Amino acid sequence: MFQETSLGIQPKKYRFVMGFLIVFLCFSAGLIFLNTSPITPYIMDEFNITRGTAGLLTGVILLGNALFTIPGSLLVGRLPINKLVLIFSFGASLPILSVFASNFLSLLFLRICFGICVSGFFPALNPVIMNWFPKKELPLINGLYIAALSAGIAVSFLIADPLTEIVGWQMTLTIFSFVSLLAAVLWLIFARQTTIQTTTNLSLHGVFNVFRSKVTLLLATSDSGPLIQYIALSSWLPTYYYETHGIELSKANEYTAILPICGCLMVVIAGFLALKFTKRRPFMFLSGIMLGVTGFASVMLAEYSFIYVILIIYGAGSWLYTPFHATIPQEMQGTSPEKAAATIACVFAIGGSLSFLAPILIGYLADITGTYLYGFAIVAALSWSLVISTYFLPETGK
Repeated sequence: MFQETSLGIQPKKYRFVMGFLIVFLCFSAGLIFLNTSPITPYIMDEFNITRGTAGLLTGVILLGNALFTIPGSLLVGRLPINKLVLIFSFGASLPILSVFASNFLSLLFLRICFGICVSGFFPALNPVIMNWFPKKELPLINGLYIAALSAGIAVSFLIADPLTEIVGWQMTLTIFSFVSLLAAVLWLIFARQTTIQTTTNLSLHGVFNVFRSKVTLLLATSDSGPLIQYIALSSWLPTYYYETHGIELSKANEYTAILPICGCLMVVIAGFLALKFTKRRPFMFLSGIMLGVTGFASVMLAEYSFIYVILIIYGAGSWLYTPFHATIPQEMQGTSPEKAAATIACVFAIGGSLSFLAPILIGYLADITGTYLYGFAIVAALSWSLVISTYFLPETGK
């Protein structure tokens, strides 16, 4: 597995450097992904927009992801993989210009650019991971980079509001994006290429074959429901707690930050569990039940003291399945780095195209009906897709 890099570096040791770069890239993406959610009331007041319109701030990221993830995967194998990651990483830092956003449309444009670029570098990271890490370590590194994404989301929820009080919400978004720019610079300086090169690339027809694969569709369906609910809750729980239950915005953000914090810890634990237990589906079943039961409870039981317990269980369940889910495309019979990247791209395309509507749906239903409950109930029902789809998925673990 371990061969020398083009610069004579031993991958057995240098994979720790590459692992850190991958983790830091994902952490920086997490900082931007949902960073408007904790400060949505400020943005609504600044631009005088409705809840439904404010939902676009998260929705367009997922829409950009859905539209570009498959075209982005076609670049894998056609360009040097490290350069491809670099291009997408620099593009993902474009929201650094948020401080200059003079109107809602300009802010929206920066966020859709972020969504497009992130949709490219996540599939591109798959060949990097498969080239640098032995098969037995794949669940662990997948868990670590997903945990880093969750950690970035958690940090944005915890510090966005207090930072806004000091420097304003636009500068807050710019500061978060500076970390993404730093991650891209570090990748430029320290990323290395192994002598294992991608020798093939997928055509559009090849991607279409991957797209219509039963396993791909089941992976997409299993992930879409939980993603829709997680995006909906992460986008609107702070504002819901603030408006409906009179909870201070800073406190509401702390409640919501429990989701990614617990997710971060759970993903790391799951990564280590995957080293000991090679089965994938049992953990996905468990995760689906946890989030299916506690997702809507986090809305209905907001005023009870045990809301912390509910949010902890939901946060853990929302992320427990992800390392196992991300490893399946890398373990399928006859897979390759290019096919794994295409599978992940197709899963992102389907999940993104469905979940981008979630924050918009919640916002518009709240505008029309005066309550958030109808929207939250719909996404709670959809979250059970993880349990149902996992039943039909093949077991790729030994």
